[in-house]
Amino acid sequence: MAFKIIPKIKVESIQDRSLDMGLMKKYYKQVQQPLIKKATPETPTDYFFCANFSGTDNLFVFGTQTTKYKTSFKAIGKGGDGFDKSGVSIGKCFVMEEDDKKILCIQHDSTKSKGKKELIMKSFRKMLRTSLKQFKEVRWMDKGAITAATGGGKVEVAGGGSTAGGGAEQAAPVVSKDEIEKRGKQLEQGIKKLKDDIIPRFKKKETDPKDADFLKALRKAASVWLAKLAQTDSKTAEKAASQQKQLEGALPKWKKLEARLAKSKTNGGGRKEIRDAIKLMNEKRAKIKALLKKVDLKSA
Repeated sequence: MAFKIIPKIKVESIQDRSLDMGLMKKYYKQVQQPLIKKATPETPTDYFFCANFSGTDNLFVFGTQTTKYKTSFKAIGKGGDGFDKSGVSIGKCFVMEEDDKKILCIQHDSTKSKGKKELIMKSFRKMLRTSLKQFKEVRWMDKGAITAATGGGKVEVAGGGSTAGGGAEQAAPVVSKDEIEKRGKQLEQGIKKLKDDIIPRFKKKETDPKDADFLKALRKAASVWLAKLAQTDSKTAEKAASQQKQLEGALPKWKKLEARLAKSKTNGGGRKEIRDAIKLMNEKRAKIKALLKKVDLKSA
């Protein structure tokens, strides 16, 4: 998870609606940068949203939810404590960047909340204008891929998303088939390097400091591809379903391997350097022996 919910946002003050909305204005201003830096497609964080929480003010809470928060939010999501469940959304969120613009992506969990997309996204449009100004838009995705999330407005995207922009309603973006295929081929090249080069060297304990960085970049590229796949047309998404399934299964394994590479890269590199040094010394020793054979020391 990305970060914790600040202690000042107490469960009880949400349940009885006594939460200081003046505090929340400061919270929204402060939380956007940490959210941008820490909540990625690969490492999403929890969110709780309630439309018209206090009068016309909406409530949006980010961060790791403890058991106490989860229990309370789940009850509210079902209409408990006098809340209207149609205005409640609970799930995961993260930030993507498109054309140098920050996109806040929410992945609504329908098993925890029954909020209506139209109402939620209408409320988000208001928050973009007033409280979430560092984001160009908010996106909602229906698909459940581990890295998926996108969306805005009421317009349905072919890939299952909708978008809420900072201004008037706009058509949600659709990722082209060409982009999906281009990024897919780049991923295949990266995966080939991983299988044919990095993993064999890892087994021989000959990893390089750049290997962990490469794997981190590969994981990020795979996560972005999965997120974009959720925004393309259904035909393209269906064609890439097999690759999607493989990547979703591989990502957790890659993360573990990256951690092992990060731990072993210094030692592994050191072992290789020692072996190379020994090899060089042996070569020089052989040359010296060869020269000595040519020199007649007795006649000297």
